[in-house]
Amino acid sequence: MAVLVAITAGTVYAITDGVDLQSASLDNPIATTKILGHIQAIVYDKSGNIIAYRQADNAIVNTGLNVLASQLFIDEPLGNHTNSTNGRMGWMNIGNQSVPAPAPGDTELGCALISAGLGDAPCGTTRALCASQLSEIDRRDAYDNGGFSRMNITAIATFDGAVCSSANIQEAGLWNNATTCIGCGQMFARNTFGSVTLTTTDSLELTWRFTFTDQ
Repeated sequence: MAVLVAITAGTVYAITDGVDLQSASLDNPIATTKILGHIQAIVYDKSGNIIAYRQADNAIVNTGLNVLASQLFIDEPLGNHTNSTNGRMGWMNIGNQSVPAPAPGDTELGCALISAGLGDAPCGTTRALCASQLSEIDRRDAYDNGGFSRMNITAIATFDGAVCSSANIQEAGLWNNATTCIGCGQMFARNTFGSVTLTTTDSLELTWRFTFTDQ
């Protein structure tokens, strides 16, 4: 005797009597890979004293995930999915806008800060942006975290107030080029945090931590 089983809409298969049917669990903890972490913003005065501290959670954008997928599965020498002139994620830039909050579709900062002492405006200009190359990348091998795989990566960039002074810094982005113009490069993540002031004698250190985990 055969049993009719509907697998998908419009498709019916006959299963011979005696065949053991078992339901496959879709709740597999090994298939729940995530990218977690947060950004830390610290402002130092000219003597090295901490005068402001902010932190917030990471916000990975769609473009960043596309770049990551391309590096893993697509044969592109520089590992990105649209622009062969850009390589790894090696730059950060900062801006003056926290609204709207970071969203998956973001491709730019809300209001990127302009370099060379040009101040907070205008937004969307094609002049050079205030960007900094990563000064440190901590590469850590994946490890066993109680039966789950995990890897931590820390990226640090420092902004000189003599170049990037502003009374209202509250967003940052991580990129795969120097972001020297609007629309150049691809953003991996955007983050907003409580506003900080950066004078011409201060420095701003951004520490971006990423945790890749299947837990």
